[in-house]
Amino acid sequence: MLKKHHHIIRHSANASLLVQFITAIIDLYVLMLNIPKPYLVLKQLLMLEFVVQLVEGSFYVWLATSFQTIENITPYRYYDWFITTPTMLITFTIYLIYLNDLEDNKPKNKNEDKNDDKNEDKNEDKNEDKNEDKNEDKNDINKNDDFFKILKNNSKNLIYIIILNAIMLTFGLLNEFNILNKYIAVFCGFIPFAILFYLIYDNYAKYSKQGTTIFIYFCAIWSIYGVAALMPYHLKNTFYNILDLFAKNFFGLYLAYILWVNSK
Repeated sequence: MLKKHHHIIRHSANASLLVQFITAIIDLYVLMLNIPKPYLVLKQLLMLEFVVQLVEGSFYVWLATSFQTIENITPYRYYDWFITTPTMLITFTIYLIYLNDLEDNKPKNKNEDKNDDKNEDKNEDKNEDKNEDKNEDKNDINKNDDFFKILKNNSKNLIYIIILNAIMLTFGLLNEFNILNKYIAVFCGFIPFAILFYLIYDNYAKYSKQGTTIFIYFCAIWSIYGVAALMPYHLKNTFYNILDLFAKNFFGLYLAYILWVNSK
């Protein structure tokens, strides 16, 4: 029975590796395309996602070849997760910031007032309006194409998010080392999880419809990891193999699609 369970984990790991390989090829192809300046920050985010996929792929290559020698593979997943999850959270948060700047939702009322003024005066100052639009476009590009500026301006929140993520993972690891009961570990792990996702929602996700939708996707997928942690060993690791695909590869494909559609 144990061998049968190992086969289930192994087959799901091999299937995961195949999907990861295909995803990596697609992402690498898109990264080589000529991308317009307003989308360069998305290219930088895709680079980070590609790094995540490399780390993930390295772990799964090891996983697929280690079933005969290692009885419990779950604790080893944390080597992957302590590297990939903070990177993914940074990528996700910066994408939400990009959406906020792009859709310009925070100063929405101001924009509506400007539009009303333009409609009233559109027969008077057409040239001035065109110049204003050009300047606004330039400002949008300046706001959206500087990854490191975005990172610096939001460093405080990102540090909190990364620390909370590390605390969440630590509770999971304490469960795997049998230091904490799994129910206590999962309950305690959901506390920093809830706080960090609240920080992301309250500061970034809620300001755009698209951001809110993607936030719900991220929150749902990540929360299932906590549910899977309560499952028996073979079922838990099979779920982890599947969840890793959705958590680590689909967002990269989403970014790759946006870049491909808008490539020169």
